[in-house]
Amino acid sequence: MVTINELYDYVYEQVSQHARQMGGSMHPIQKGSVKGRIYLTQYETAAQKQAKPLHAQAQAFYQAGKLGEAYELWQRVIKLVPEHQAAKQGLADIENWREEERRQEDLERKQSILLALYHEGKLPSDEFELGMVLIEKRQHDLTAMESKIRKLLDDLADEKISVAIYLNSVRLLRKPAGTGKTTPVPKPEQKIETKEPIIPKTKLPKISKAKKTIPKPQPKVIHKAAPLIP
Repeated sequence: MVTINELYDYVYEQVSQHARQMGGSMHPIQKGSVKGRIYLTQYETAAQKQAKPLHAQAQAFYQAGKLGEAYELWQRVIKLVPEHQAAKQGLADIENWREEERRQEDLERKQSILLALYHEGKLPSDEFELGMVLIEKRQHDLTAMESKIRKLLDDLADEKISVAIYLNSVRLLRKPAGTGKTTPVPKPEQKIETKEPIIPKTKLPKISKAKKTIPKPQPKVIHKAAPLIP
């Protein structure tokens, strides 16, 4: 991009040089004032012309999934034209893709480690489920406590700490914060069993059992009417 000031510098140098070669002297003068930059024309430098086909080939490689070839060509473009924005964006996209690929591989590695510890009985189910959730989260989505537990998970996966140290550290972090004093562990409530009052046994007077006489059933007397005598 050619500005008015750049054009004046070019004209001043070229006219002065040619005037000296002809045995004379001439110095062009710029009059007036300009605010900001006013562009008059645009041209391609030799480096830009050389970088144009390289950039086009890099784009074709990128769309075909050949990221290594595209990355190499865009690096060459940047060396020729440091301010080439499209090439910079292409390099950034490839770096982001590679970073995501590395993150996915690391995630699968940690998942397999936690799963193995769980199946071996070394990692309780609560800590296992918590770990599986936290290793999938992005770093900027973690709370302060989750970030500390995530660091412990990384150390556990890299064998920097043992399972016992990991479990003790996580349990300490998950305890509610106190006032600096050791919070006593509440004792289980004692159940008070209410017993019925014991009544002293007293000798009760014996009740004489009277023999009950059951009257025998009396035969029924049927009175027949006397026959009529004519």
